[in-house]
Amino acid sequence: MNAHMAKRTVTVDIKRRYRNQVRLCRLRAGIPTVAILARVLGISRSMVSELEHQRRFLCAPHALVIAEALKCRLDDLYLRVEEPPRQTVSTMSGLSEKLRAAETASAPCPTCGRCPTTRTS
Repeated sequence: MNAHMAKRTVTVDIKRRYRNQVRLCRLRAGIPTVAILARVLGISRSMVSELEHQRRFLCAPHALVIAEALKCRLDDLYLRVEEPPRQTVSTMSGLSEKLRAAETASAPCPTCGRCPTTRTS
């Protein structure tokens, strides 16, 4: 793995595990709108909005400036989130097993042979 790929993997992992709390810190500081915070920071309103809606990752240089403007700690700006376990079917055999299980869960009606009934174990 080259250095670029390793850096990208680390960055993606960090983005998954951390969310910023810029909006919460802004409201705690008594700044009612994104536009006011943007003027104080000297960055665009759209960039602040993207940060607040988790569409842009809060990098260290911006975090330092925002923490200073909002009079909060860097730790207040970040929230670590636990990633829920992913449920995926990674192989065709896994998909086949799921389809087979779904088919055996419902069987034809013993009376008419057409309408499905759900089997209970």
